[in-house]
Amino acid sequence: MRGKLIPVFLVFSVFVLCSAAWAVPPVEVSADTAGVEPGASMEMLVDAEAALDISQASSSAYSTKFASAGAGSPAYGFSRSAYWARIAVRNSEAQAGSYVVTVNFPLLDLVDFYVPAPDGGWRASYSGDSRPFAVREVPYRSPAFRFDLGPGEEKTVYLRVKENPVGAVSIPLKVWSTTGFDQYVRGEAVILGALIGIILVMTAYNLLLYLWVRDIAYLFYVLYAATALFTVLGGSGIGFQYLWPESPWLQNAGRMVAVCLTLLAATQFHRVFTGTARHTPRMDAYFRWWIAAYAVAGVLVLTPWYLPGALIIDAGLLNGLAVAINALYIWRAGVRHVRLYLAGWTTLFIAIAVVALCDLGLLPRSGWSYWLAMAGFTLEMTLFSLALGDRINSMKREAVQLRHGKEMAEAAAVMKDKFISLVSHDLKAPLATITGYAHLLRHDIDLGRKEESQKHVAAVLRSSETLNALVDSLLKTSRFKMGKMALTKTPIDMASLAVRVLAGLGAAASQKGVKLHNAIAPEPHLHGDETLIQEVLHNLVSNAIKFTHPGGTVTVHRASADPRTVVVRDTGMGIDSARIPALFNYDEKTSTVGTHGEHGSGLGLPLCRDIIDAHGGTIRVESLPGEGTSVYFTLG
Repeated sequence: MRGKLIPVFLVFSVFVLCSAAWAVPPVEVSADTAGVEPGASMEMLVDAEAALDISQASSSAYSTKFASAGAGSPAYGFSRSAYWARIAVRNSEAQAGSYVVTVNFPLLDLVDFYVPAPDGGWRASYSGDSRPFAVREVPYRSPAFRFDLGPGEEKTVYLRVKENPVGAVSIPLKVWSTTGFDQYVRGEAVILGALIGIILVMTAYNLLLYLWVRDIAYLFYVLYAATALFTVLGGSGIGFQYLWPESPWLQNAGRMVAVCLTLLAATQFHRVFTGTARHTPRMDAYFRWWIAAYAVAGVLVLTPWYLPGALIIDAGLLNGLAVAINALYIWRAGVRHVRLYLAGWTTLFIAIAVVALCDLGLLPRSGWSYWLAMAGFTLEMTLFSLALGDRINSMKREAVQLRHGKEMAEAAAVMKDKFISLVSHDLKAPLATITGYAHLLRHDIDLGRKEESQKHVAAVLRSSETLNALVDSLLKTSRFKMGKMALTKTPIDMASLAVRVLAGLGAAASQKGVKLHNAIAPEPHLHGDETLIQEVLHNLVSNAIKFTHPGGTVTVHRASADPRTVVVRDTGMGIDSARIPALFNYDEKTSTVGTHGEHGSGLGLPLCRDIIDAHGGTIRVESLPGEGTSVYFTLG
């Protein structure tokens, strides 16, 4: 007999020891408990057929089928099954206390809570947004249930969760003392009120702006904000608690319609705000397709909505990523006002992605994921509103630039007309001279007057040279205006350059009796295009000779204050100070007759200014009537 008892005793010992090892510790609660997550103290049972009731789930037949939920909150994605949670809760206080169990997921359809009753049965409480809000024992936006514990008492409570018929299942469960829960609800109400208040203010403010400026982007912002606010109110449970407590249909189907309309309005707002039709026409067609898809989905969710609901989550993430990438591309392309919009959309996309991953069961749902979504949405609406203001400012700047460009174009057209008129006049004189002398020359040939013919040929040659010089000036001017005059900068010996220029104009000066004087020092060298600077110096000295009386002097030297500044000084007739500003304008007729009746094209000084400007330098004139003229130029 003794030999038989020993194996039995060993088996019994192993059973007791294993039971102790497998026992799940209770959740310890007290009067100051504030949102304790049960973690490994919570056990889960999957009821695939959704056929069990509390008497069956709590029976010994199913007791061993519960498995520890582990750390974090259980999340099962979209499912048709029912889920049972079992938690042992022990009051560590020496007096009785009242406690609350919350499931911080307002969108659960059916949530049943079971507490052991004194008669040995179960006391049931019900919640979930497929039931009228009035059935809730605790008037809170998420499922919440009260139960009592005596001093040191331990109770095992059960929770059943089921979607009707299918939906995202997540059970972020917490245990509170009544005092801790009430304090949390008061603080939460303040934060939620502030966030929703900000959204309402932004919506109303931008509606007024739309009525004022009539910019369609503001209208789509308001539509997006309004539909998104409805979605937020439904998703947070606030709307079900305060606005439509007797309408589970509005809480479920109406909310999903609002989700579709929110995505539709957000996509349309993106198209209008970023100008996808202009900047990315292919993506604009892609977004139009999504708008149509959201409209269809908004109808489909009114049917059994598992498939559309799951697709809406996936589609929202996919399209949200496409919107962010498209906005980044447009911003990088130079559309400045998109930067705040991109920041806002990226913020919301991250928040929505986290919530969507929680709904799909890929991330554990907790309080921080909910607050992340709320904060992300509020920040996004604020940034969108700022972006709209920035867009208006950008449009104003563009309008000013366009108006300025139009004025510049009109001024350029007027200048061109004046310039053509002046050039036509200057071209007409030498052409008329050539034509007239050609007729005289033909007449001289007919009469055999050789001496007269030679005079007329000389006159034709002079007029041809004048015409050639004018055309050459026009070509150079045109090349500068079109940006086709390339500079080849090298060190320039201004003393040697002045020698060459004065030598080339020596004959013209001698004929008038004007003295040329080169007083320019060899150093320092200037840095520029030597051919073009020679053109400048030639034009300035030629002008000086033309307007200097016989016996006068033309001198080339450096300015005493700055040796890098070259000066062409003459003792000629001078210029009235009122005419000096127009000397460098192409559209002003500033050419006058020289002291011996010389004529010029009027293009020399404007061409000099263009050459000096191309070098980054300056050119100016100082003159008084009867006291000569000094022209100063400096290279950059």
